[in-house]
Amino acid sequence: MVQEIIERLLIAILAIAVMGLTGCAGFPQMGDSRLTPAEQRYAQESNWLTQTLGRTDVQGAIAGAALGGIACALSGGSANQCAAIAAGGALAGYGAGRALDANRAAYAQKEQTLDQAIAAIQKDNEQTARMIVAQRVVVDEKRADLARIREAYAKNAGLLDVEKRALAAAERARDRQKAVSAELARREQDWTKRLTKAGVSQSEAQRIMAPAIQQRMQHEQISEVLESDINGTYKLFKRG
Repeated sequence: MVQEIIERLLIAILAIAVMGLTGCAGFPQMGDSRLTPAEQRYAQESNWLTQTLGRTDVQGAIAGAALGGIACALSGGSANQCAAIAAGGALAGYGAGRALDANRAAYAQKEQTLDQAIAAIQKDNEQTARMIVAQRVVVDEKRADLARIREAYAKNAGLLDVEKRALAAAERARDRQKAVSAELARREQDWTKRLTKAGVSQSEAQRIMAPAIQQRMQHEQISEVLESDINGTYKLFKRG
């Protein structure tokens, strides 16, 4: 019984660790075999967004799951009971880890000078600029694929498997870009809060963040072009 519980616990801990390391759902993942070289480049250029925060939340979840599950096993609980307790421990540990991350961030903010904060924001902007260059290549690639799909559909009034896969790939690219845009928006909010906590006026914080905001909007606009092409392709299908 104890061995079965421990085996389940190890599986749960591995799942928690994998979720923590793979980042947000829908985020570009390097090494995905379905990605084209252009998409791999975009994933590489956006990867910095997933690696700037500490992983204390994941560490806390693993510790919570382990402590809760092992304690249950040693006290004679059933496999199902201990699995449930481990899950609850993971949630509690995750929350505690997030709180610890927040405390560490608050301490770092107090120690960080305004010049350092601005330099970090400028570095983010430089990385975002490279990411947008890679994004444009992906969107151009997917729009060309969509144009071929529409042309083939107009001739055949149907889609071949290869065309269906290309359409699905375009939709995945759109979803990845939406996830990146959401992360850029979250970072804007975080940096603005840090600046105001450091004593910067709201108007000055907005001035400092203006380039980042413009870049995020540019990223969104490029993604919207792909979204429009995807929607136009589906409208063609409906007319057919």
